[in-house]
Amino acid sequence: MSESPKFDAAQAETARAGLRAVARGWPGMALAISADGRIAGASALSGFTDGMRAPFDLPTADIASQIVDKAGRRWRVSAPVAGLRLATADI
Repeated sequence: MSESPKFDAAQAETARAGLRAVARGWPGMALAISADGRIAGASALSGFTDGMRAPFDLPTADIASQIVDKAGRRWRVSAPVAGLRLATADI
């Protein structure tokens, strides 16, 4: 398994800002989720806002995963990048 890239502080903030922007601009359901399970960025169609808890528990391993939440939505969750994960789901 390959290690996740290491970032200095400026690179990490740029990566986090990029993931938040991707989630907010996604044409479907998308979330940028911090390591503590809080939403750092959400698309309009997701129904979530910043600071809310994610609708599922994050995987303990730092790998990409597929998760079904309690509402039956199937989320594709990325491996962490600079402390955030990008999650997308079909509408």
